[in-house]
Amino acid sequence: MKLVVIALACLGCLQLAPGGSAAGSSGDLVVSIWHGAGAGRNLDLALVSGDGRPRFLTRVGVDDHSPSWAPDGGQIVFARRGARRGGIYLLRGSTTIRLTHGPLDAAPAFSPDGKRIAFSRHTRLLVMRPNGSGQRLIVRTQLAPRQITWSVDGKRLLYSDEGRLRTVQVSSGAVDELGVAGLRPALSSDGSQIAYLASGGVGPFYRDLNWGVYVADSAGAGPTRVADGLFGPLSWSPDGARLLATNGRELVFVDLAARTIRPLGLAGSGGAFRP
Repeated sequence: MKLVVIALACLGCLQLAPGGSAAGSSGDLVVSIWHGAGAGRNLDLALVSGDGRPRFLTRVGVDDHSPSWAPDGGQIVFARRGARRGGIYLLRGSTTIRLTHGPLDAAPAFSPDGKRIAFSRHTRLLVMRPNGSGQRLIVRTQLAPRQITWSVDGKRLLYSDEGRLRTVQVSSGAVDELGVAGLRPALSSDGSQIAYLASGGVGPFYRDLNWGVYVADSAGAGPTRVADGLFGPLSWSPDGARLLATNGRELVFVDLAARTIRPLGLAGSGGAFRP
């Protein structure tokens, strides 16, 4: 059964990155949503709990995006845009700590044990400690990875390069291609499934009516389209039942069993469930 697309927007407008009746039964969400109006409008991080109302965590006048929870749910790593303030940051309570200085730094993700953070720096994929030290190049890419996911055992990273899904060993930098065309892959919390964006292989993606969200097993086999349309950054619920995504205008939940899309009622670029 194909889903009706709630809203469409050009893929270039999409930004990628991991409780209660409104936010869902899997805990709080941290999201990157639009805040302010006119020339002062920018993306800020906000916490969304059971009542569905955002509680802003950052208000700095520049775009904060790609938030990722620490495994214990006590910290959030995110990326900030800007020539002067661009880089990877850590939010601990009400304290924001700058980890890197780089306007092209993006897509941060905590390792399962919370001891490392992976991130991209344009066409390089790196790993560092949670305090920003020990930055180490893992692999060079042709295109900038927009979303990175750790394997459950913390030994590999899943990403997309040149429109193909790939994994790289953190220890050696050895790259394996999954044989799947797609963008912004996200691994489920149990490591059994990959959600990603793909065009279905028919024509340029920006004119392809087959564009949508796909789910496959961890090896890339058995791909199934679960949502039609131009969607952006994906995040799995801890129970693997839903995905959080953006359709270019607002945040939505994709229910995998019912194959339904439910708007969250917030305009933004993406977010992550609390682990």
